[in-house]
Amino acid sequence: MERVGRSVRPAGNAFGWNGGSRWSRRPPDAEWLTGAERFFPGERASSGESFPSWNRGEGERTVSFHLNLETETVDHAYPKPPLCVDVEATVADAVAALNEAGRGGAIVVENGRVVGVFTERDVLQMIAAGESLDQPLRSKMTPNPVTVRKSDTVGRAIELMATGGYRRLPIVDDDHRPIGTVTVSGILHYLVEHFPTIVYTLPPRPHHTLQEREGA
Repeated sequence: MERVGRSVRPAGNAFGWNGGSRWSRRPPDAEWLTGAERFFPGERASSGESFPSWNRGEGERTVSFHLNLETETVDHAYPKPPLCVDVEATVADAVAALNEAGRGGAIVVENGRVVGVFTERDVLQMIAAGESLDQPLRSKMTPNPVTVRKSDTVGRAIELMATGGYRRLPIVDDDHRPIGTVTVSGILHYLVEHFPTIVYTLPPRPHHTLQEREGA
């Protein structure tokens, strides 16, 4: 038994996170799943850390979550219209376009086709290095960016963003012309709207395990 203030609660594996600020008793038949297994059955998180699946309905929600990510396309994830800047422009031109549109990144095009991307991060790096913004955009853009097609799934976009560390991906047509941009914020909007039960019941740090027992 463990004393917490004036109350007493059993300690150990009989208790676990229930998605809010409370702790509740783990059902006898609850299965402990890694974060990856909870969303993608059969896969394991590299950390090996685990957290519980709390009820029999959890499996059904997990399967639904997995199927939707692998079937619904990126045009369901609230893509933004493409913000394009010609490759012959200067960095200052691109910065002005970003400011005017209130966007964090632009697609660099040549003859209407995607050849690069330029983001606010590139601007900050140039400012930190004391560089002039009157340089050719071609020399400061990220060339040959990773792109997705309208037919690619939300799951595919998430995979590319996670592995590459991207916050936005250009959406292109069959001629490699930009038709939109899928963003992290758009995907989060999609996830919250389609899977509120799963998203809202995640603990703030789902892969975190306590090193020491709570309480005195």
